[in-house]
Amino acid sequence: MTIDDSKLFREMSEPHTTKDALNDDLLKFYEGVRALRKECHLQNVVCLVQTPYMVEDKECLGTAVQTVGDRTQAQALCAYAYGSLRSEWADDLAQMLKGKP
Repeated sequence: MTIDDSKLFREMSEPHTTKDALNDDLLKFYEGVRALRKECHLQNVVCLVQTPYMVEDKECLGTAVQTVGDRTQAQALCAYAYGSLRSEWADDLAQMLKGKP
């Protein structure tokens, strides 16, 4: 499932002021994921995040992954996600080629 939230995306495009600030927010995010996993009774979860941060005057793009549950299933989950996203992309492209939004 893809959620299009352009306004929030623009807000999240403002970089973290430092890599340490980004890491602090990632830890907070991961704690929330673990709590929601337990609350929602979800066995295996893989989170892949990407967000900008600053190093001195240079903007960088940080990417991180967290697996919760059976780590041996993480690769299969990521492969499934890749296949799903690729299929969505192909469907979107086909619609654009037909002239549909």
